[in-house]
Amino acid sequence: MKRLKLAGVTGASKLTGNEEVLSLGQYDLSVDWLRHAVGFNKRGTKRANFDAVRQAGIELADWLARKTDDAIFKEMVITNTPDTIFSGTANAEDSLITSSVFNTNTLDKLKLALLRKGTIPFQVKNVNGITLKFYGVVIDPVDGFNLRGDEVWQQAQKDANSRGFDNPIFTGALGIYNGMIIFEFGNVAGEFGTYLRPEATLSADISSSGAVTVTVTTDSNTSIDAVEFFAQSSGKIQIGDEVMTYTATGNNTFTVAAGGRGALNTTAQAHLSGDLVTQRNISKQVAFGAEAIVRGWGLFPKSTKDVQDYGFRFGVGIESVFGESVVQDTNGNFPNYLISKSYAENPNLSI
Repeated sequence: MKRLKLAGVTGASKLTGNEEVLSLGQYDLSVDWLRHAVGFNKRGTKRANFDAVRQAGIELADWLARKTDDAIFKEMVITNTPDTIFSGTANAEDSLITSSVFNTNTLDKLKLALLRKGTIPFQVKNVNGITLKFYGVVIDPVDGFNLRGDEVWQQAQKDANSRGFDNPIFTGALGIYNGMIIFEFGNVAGEFGTYLRPEATLSADISSSGAVTVTVTTDSNTSIDAVEFFAQSSGKIQIGDEVMTYTATGNNTFTVAAGGRGALNTTAQAHLSGDLVTQRNISKQVAFGAEAIVRGWGLFPKSTKDVQDYGFRFGVGIESVFGESVVQDTNGNFPNYLISKSYAENPNLSI
């Protein structure tokens, strides 16, 4: 709903004919089917030393939970292009350097940007006559690591939080800073990379020069889209100390021209299968208020089953119908969220 902004009337001026019309922002929200299943036969289930059908149900529920989470982040950071700020003194993604990490300064910049955008807070409290507005920000665990290393953050926990072993300094929990409630979104066990901080591994060696097709994977199954979390069509990846500019992506590939090797003053090098590939160690943080994104359900998650071959072959599945869209105003802008980008190198390079 667009805010009322006309002047109104004063004194004995006539109000009739000077009314303001409510203006509604409209946008499309589409829903679609998403289904998956696990197949069995009686021979396999009899040989297994666990309840295969029950375990399949657990794994399918986990799969759908990851898909619904990923769909939200894809809509907010890939499909759409919201307002973006940068950590440190950078004013563009290519300007982010090793010191441009997520910290309390980034939180302050996000809070200021949300206030200036007129973002609706998702919680308002009145404390001693002072109105406090609360917003949220979702970050990657590497950003959480960098935030906990910020001396300003540490001092704030000492001064403003509870004393003793429940203090976040000891528990490692993330809480509230300057009205920003911090949520850490990490990789599910066994998963590799997120939309907030993409990762993959090389599946084939790369020579030290020339145009190359960078082939990546997230595990041994090459049918999985290993570049799903990366910027699509074009962007920069980093392998070791070399940054490469890619001009196209495939299911498991980045297309890098000869001129795209050794980007951002790095040196082209040979790389081995198994080396880590990141989006130049850049992470995204999503700061939001109320009504940032909506999800529509055509069908809530529902279990399914199939039986064939006189009951010898069967399967269990899950299905749902849903979709999501970020909330837009009458001008097509996204008033209730924005993102920041930071440098976020994993301190444990081997894990």
